[in-house]
Amino acid sequence: MMEPRHSNSQYSAEMASSGEILVKELDKRASGQAFEVILAPDAKGEIPLPPPKEKKEMSLEEIQKKLEAAEERRKSHEAEVLKHLAEKREHEKEVLKKAMEENNNFSKTAEEKLNQKMEANKENRTARMAALNEKFKEKDKKLEEFAMATVVMEQIGRLFINAQQLRQIPQLLESAFPTLPCTVKADDVPWVFREPHIIGGYRQPDHSWRYYFLTLFQRHNEALNVWTHLLAAFIILVKCQELSETVDFLRDPHAQPLFIVLLSAFTYLSCSALAHLLNAKSELSHYTFYFLDYVGVAIYQYGSALAHFYYAIEEGWHARVRGIFLPAAAFLAWFSCFGCCYGKYASPRLPKFAHKLFQVVPSGLAYCLDISPVLHRIYSCHQQERGCSNQAVAYHRYQVLFFLVSAYFFACPHPERWLPGRCDFIGQGHQIFHVFLVLCTLVQIEATRIDYIERRPLYERLHGNLAHDAVALFVFTACCSALTAFYVRKRWRFEVALNRPESTDGFGLSQSH
Repeated sequence: MMEPRHSNSQYSAEMASSGEILVKELDKRASGQAFEVILAPDAKGEIPLPPPKEKKEMSLEEIQKKLEAAEERRKSHEAEVLKHLAEKREHEKEVLKKAMEENNNFSKTAEEKLNQKMEANKENRTARMAALNEKFKEKDKKLEEFAMATVVMEQIGRLFINAQQLRQIPQLLESAFPTLPCTVKADDVPWVFREPHIIGGYRQPDHSWRYYFLTLFQRHNEALNVWTHLLAAFIILVKCQELSETVDFLRDPHAQPLFIVLLSAFTYLSCSALAHLLNAKSELSHYTFYFLDYVGVAIYQYGSALAHFYYAIEEGWHARVRGIFLPAAAFLAWFSCFGCCYGKYASPRLPKFAHKLFQVVPSGLAYCLDISPVLHRIYSCHQQERGCSNQAVAYHRYQVLFFLVSAYFFACPHPERWLPGRCDFIGQGHQIFHVFLVLCTLVQIEATRIDYIERRPLYERLHGNLAHDAVALFVFTACCSALTAFYVRKRWRFEVALNRPESTDGFGLSQSH
């Protein structure tokens, strides 16, 4: 146990002799320790530092190279950052685009499903409504049948008459419609009423006006001529009423030519029906009503010319005739009236062919001018389009065809020339002329209606405010034609008064035939 203590004291003595430590012996009794070791401080008081390295001075070129390298590193870093941002934006755009597409697809799918459901609901609702309507119709039909049966039974009860009343019916009918005189042969009437190759079916002159109006329901050689134009005039009225529901004839100036052609067609048909119905009253009635018929023809000629010029004309033909067409049409319409009136007035002194010449030549000249816009339209349509499928042009072609056929039968008294006496009531050339002229008028009005609807931008641009002047010229033409007819009638009365000063009928005409 003593060896270690000796070794420790030996080590301490060595440390003390080196000067690094200081050993201080202590009173063991007081502190319990034998000694205290105190480290000696450094002789210099600080730790020596290694000497600083010498810095090498850099040249301007090296500094410039380092700056450029730093700038390149900065640019490359910036490019990488921008590239990353661009890629990020592209990714965001793609995500947004995909989201919008998905949203649109979803919206479309939802809309289609909704529409399908709505259509299915609509079809179901329509089917239910149709079924209900059928049920209601069946019920209404049963109610109507019941009501009709009730009404029929009531009428049967009211109309039940005894045998005495039945015997009175023929007397009532005879008093309401008196027996009309029978028709006579051509030899039994004055020459002015006779028609070539028509032997019978003539009505006797010098009867009351009531008789001639009642002959509307009698079989005679003018009955078919009356009815063809009378029915056609009624059709024109119905057509005018239908058009008035969609066309404003008063406030729309471009609709006035359409109204004029309707009015002129109704005028010539009515005048013709009156002429054929009442001309047999007397010689003056014969001339008066046929002069009125010629006035109606002149009015219709101008109305047709106006409709063709206003609605059917093409720009090329309009540029050629726009300044002279309507005045020339008005003059030729009046000239046609004058030629027909004079031919009728001078027929006792003229050969038969000269009488027809005065009627046909002026009317033919007027027709050549009036139909020229239509013929140019048909030609242009076939030049531009092979086959020309335009509906209005098709009606115009039929119009021309029907008029040419009617003109042939007007000029040539066929077939009564080949079958004298067999066409007295039905089959006369003049009757065929009436039928084809009515067809011509009806298809002309239909073509004009289609042109009025479909070609409005063209005729508004071509004519502007021409409609008012055209209407004024229509009134002027009608007045001139009426005055001409009145003048020729007065001349005829004057000549008759000089030759036959006997008593006169209601028109002032001598009664001696």
